[in-house]
Amino acid sequence: MKCQAITGSGEQCSREAEEDSKYCWQHSPQCDDPGGRPREFESPEEMQKAIDEYFESCFITATNSEGEEYQKRIRPWTISGLAVALGVDRRTILNYENEYEDEFFRTIARAKAKIEMYAEEQLFRGQGKTSGVQFNLKNNFNWKDKQEHDIQHSGGVEIVDDIG
Repeated sequence: MKCQAITGSGEQCSREAEEDSKYCWQHSPQCDDPGGRPREFESPEEMQKAIDEYFESCFITATNSEGEEYQKRIRPWTISGLAVALGVDRRTILNYENEYEDEFFRTIARAKAKIEMYAEEQLFRGQGKTSGVQFNLKNNFNWKDKQEHDIQHSGGVEIVDDIG
């Protein structure tokens, strides 16, 4: 019988289970490490705090010529930046919505939506080149270029026999 543990990559362990157990030697219940990567966060609230800190870290407090303070963006919101802030890989962030349905799903989905909205707004601001923003949206948010082709033929077909 196969081990019933789930590995860090989300796959079922490929080892054979120990005799009289559902788990292999590495994933036995007596083992301190049941396999797989431990969670970085104990609760969605803890994760949300780290996400909020990431978004806030993209701004500094600046002062205008009238001496009034305002928040000045010093870097854009990105999937990679969020991944670094959460201590996970960029692919983990991108795949999270499709692979996980636990209590952290909505927290990650809201953060991704905020980053996607920011990227989309860059297209309408027209600041700089938009090709990089489009590349980002296609690769990080599954946007697609959709082209429609009308392939209708209203005429007849003439067969010409010019052999021989």
